[in-house]
Amino acid sequence: MARTSKGSKPDFHQAAKGADAKVLYDLFLLKLRAVMGEDNVKDGVFGAMMDVALVNEGPVTLTLDTDNLK
Repeated sequence: MARTSKGSKPDFHQAAKGADAKVLYDLFLLKLRAVMGEDNVKDGVFGAMMDVALVNEGPVTLTLDTDNLK
C-alpha cells in the first residue's frame, strides 16, 4: 500500500519487496475471485499496455481515512 498522508503523490518507500507483494496480491485475487467469480476479476502486469473499460453501476462512494494508520 502507498502512503498518501503527505502531499499528492503516493509514497512506496515502506512497501513490501516484490516477491512478498506478489504473494499477497495473488492471495487477494484468489479471495476476490471466490466472491466475485473467476470471469469478473482480471489482472495484468504493472507497466504493460492494457485496454481497459469501466462501467459505473449505481451511486457508490468510498471514503478511506488514513489519519490513524501507522
